[in-house]
Amino acid sequence: MASAGAQNIPGPNIVLIVADDLGYNDLSSYGQSRFLTPHTNRLSKEGVRFTAAYSPSAVCSPTRYAIMTGTDPFRSYHHSHVLFNGEPLVIKKDQMTIASFLKKCGYVTGIVGKWHLGLGDAMPRDINEPGRGPNDVGFDYSYIVPDGHNMYPRYYIENGKPVVEPGITFDSEAVMLDRVGYKLVQHRPKGEWPNLRPDSTIGRRLVDKAVEFIETQKKPFFLYLPACAIHFPLAPDKEFVGRSGIGKHGDFVLEFDWLVGEVMQALDRNKIAGNTLLIVTSDNGGYGPLVSFDHNPAFPWRGKKGDAWEGGTRVPFIARWPNHIARGRISHERISLVDCFATMAAITGSTLPRDAALDSFSFLQLLLHAGAQSDRPYLVTGTRGMKQMAIREGKWKLIFEPETDKAQLYDIVTDPEENNEVSGSNPQMTMYLKSTIKNYLESGSSRPGAAGATKSVKELFREREARNQFISDELKHQI
Repeated sequence: MASAGAQNIPGPNIVLIVADDLGYNDLSSYGQSRFLTPHTNRLSKEGVRFTAAYSPSAVCSPTRYAIMTGTDPFRSYHHSHVLFNGEPLVIKKDQMTIASFLKKCGYVTGIVGKWHLGLGDAMPRDINEPGRGPNDVGFDYSYIVPDGHNMYPRYYIENGKPVVEPGITFDSEAVMLDRVGYKLVQHRPKGEWPNLRPDSTIGRRLVDKAVEFIETQKKPFFLYLPACAIHFPLAPDKEFVGRSGIGKHGDFVLEFDWLVGEVMQALDRNKIAGNTLLIVTSDNGGYGPLVSFDHNPAFPWRGKKGDAWEGGTRVPFIARWPNHIARGRISHERISLVDCFATMAAITGSTLPRDAALDSFSFLQLLLHAGAQSDRPYLVTGTRGMKQMAIREGKWKLIFEPETDKAQLYDIVTDPEENNEVSGSNPQMTMYLKSTIKNYLESGSSRPGAAGATKSVKELFREREARNQFISDELKHQI
């Protein structure tokens, strides 16, 4: 096999589209019957649809970290949290990313969309001069919404520079926020800041930049397209307002589906669809039920975004690669978004270094072959701040609280809605899965051949206390 440093390895183009808070039941290809999502429907008919795909986390920043690094966000306490706009970049200077890996394999790499992994190295970060970002961790081109589209400043950043008129600066004060007992840093405006990124225009802007990137490439490319739809505030483009019949939530889903369609059209127009792996998924589970519209974005699963229940981490996942993936397939094998890194490495034929992609398992065989089985012995997910972790092995699912040692056990095959807690009648399985998840957290890595720094569970939570003390003491003069 080629080394990770090999140049110009022939391979497919790769486009990874990640929605923000799109639920398992928001797409009509997954059973939603209130309105049609035609472009993701077409994608499903032309590729493979996974029914047991999981986000590593029930919230966004941790999942984005896992996608970028191939490493579980719960190997560092800080990485398990949603970041605010005062936080520096969580990817280390020497840490390999999916972008830097593919770049070494001869790919042109680009990101267009929501970043939400911090910027720079200062604490708090400088919002006028963001510092280290996507271009420093492997992307040749970047056009990003730096954090959530609900966060300030309301601007874009292109190749490390805020897209603002000359002379515009953002005066702010940094404040501490507490999330499940953890201190995070947020910039708040002093005075009125200009809105250079109206919410309802973001989708169209990202589509334009993504299509431009696709159409200007002359060699294999990797495009990471993390959309802002359908995160709050719900702000669909005027073209989609009222079209779903179930309010702005459905309208925003339609905008996301349109975004997917625009990318598909660009691939068709440039005659490169056949050798492009196109993946569409979501960073975590969907919202809770829309009672007034009789729509549950997470159906048929219990829970929603933020939960350890299936509804918090079971996500839609559709992949199309016309030259290699048979049309209209469905796979019920378990995969995690952290596995994208190893899968793309396998596509290039390159070997992963021992210290990279510590928890990433390739699902390439699941893409290529009907009936193939996952290489994963089990799958781990978790919630913000590691309040709850979950492990799936075979038919069993354990929800575990690392700090209290409390656990709930479910037979996810006979009880997919997680209504019947059975740890009392299955003590051996409960103890086994508790031991397995503890060992996982302390192991430093789970991918065969990988090796990461080991930590005890107590050490992971001591990171929380050390960080809280640091911010309270050392940054008191700033915040």
